[in-house]
Amino acid sequence: MGIIAWSLKKTLVQTSALIGAAFLAAQAARAANITVSTPTTTPVSLNTGDSLTVTNTGSITYTIGGQVVLVNNVAANSLNNAGSIHGGTPGVMVRSHGDFTGGITNSGTIYGNSGIGVRTNGNISGGITNQAGGTISGGYGIWVAINSDISGGITNSGIIKGSPLTGGGLAGIVVQSGSNISGGVTNSGTISGVTVGIMVDATSKITGGILNTGLITGPRAGINNAGTISGAVTAIAVKGAGADIAGGGVVNSGLIKGPSGITVTNAKISGGITNTGTIEGTGGTAIGLQNLTGATPVNINGGQIIGNVTDNAPAAGFSPVTIGGNFTSQGNFNVSSLKINAGNTFTISAGNTVTLNTMPSSAGG
Repeated sequence: MGIIAWSLKKTLVQTSALIGAAFLAAQAARAANITVSTPTTTPVSLNTGDSLTVTNTGSITYTIGGQVVLVNNVAANSLNNAGSIHGGTPGVMVRSHGDFTGGITNSGTIYGNSGIGVRTNGNISGGITNQAGGTISGGYGIWVAINSDISGGITNSGIIKGSPLTGGGLAGIVVQSGSNISGGVTNSGTISGVTVGIMVDATSKITGGILNTGLITGPRAGINNAGTISGAVTAIAVKGAGADIAGGGVVNSGLIKGPSGITVTNAKISGGITNTGTIEGTGGTAIGLQNLTGATPVNINGGQIIGNVTDNAPAAGFSPVTIGGNFTSQGNFNVSSLKINAGNTFTISAGNTVTLNTMPSSAGG
């Protein structure tokens, strides 16, 4: 009986495996390649393996409720938009363990209360590529929420923006509620918001780092981090002629960490770096400033900076440091100037050095 039972069990397992393989094959066979080349008001819900192409003569407009393009609990293939996707809720929504394995490529316009939303364990493993000429916008341009990820990262050469919209958060990219952009953000275009360019809340992360060769801006902050931004080489890198983080600059109350924390090379952060959290360079450089093209103020209002803060050309006067909270060094400073605001102290730890081009009058305690 034992041999018979084992043989029956083996047969059932093999049969189940065959049924599973047949099911997957059937799903793949049913996968559709959908093309929209004329205006339509019919939303699209994608199934496993489906791909959607909206040509430059096509548009999908659905503003009365619901998502224009929905991926719900299935692994769709890809979305390629050269036309217009316009929704009253998110233009594109990936949710409930849904995924775009082949990613989203946009050279047209995607718009909604969020341009692209990824929520409730959703993912875009193929990443988001917004090409030159492409625009992704809404109250949130891209919204990642509730344990979701964009593991393929975001590459922007166009415009991602948070626009004035009733009920919207007015930020270019938002990561919140235990979410991540593990593939990082690479920007050579513009990421902007009416309030914030990129926002990471206290429960969330961008573990693939941020590389900016374009413009990231928002009046409150270009990048507002209350969570974690980390990278394999640099957590936040700004480099190249014309590159800037403007508006409110980088505002950190969380953790920015990498072999280098923040690097600015042949560029600037005109909105400054304001820290009350932790900026750490595990390789020795917390903030590295090379050949700055304009003022990049560093405002230390508390927290920790673990590693060196260095400007290779301090005589240009582009790296003023202001101590606005009690602070103890954990690395060397070589910057253009340093000012201590009234009532605050700056303690230089044993073994650390502070080298300044000029020393403004300070009123620190």
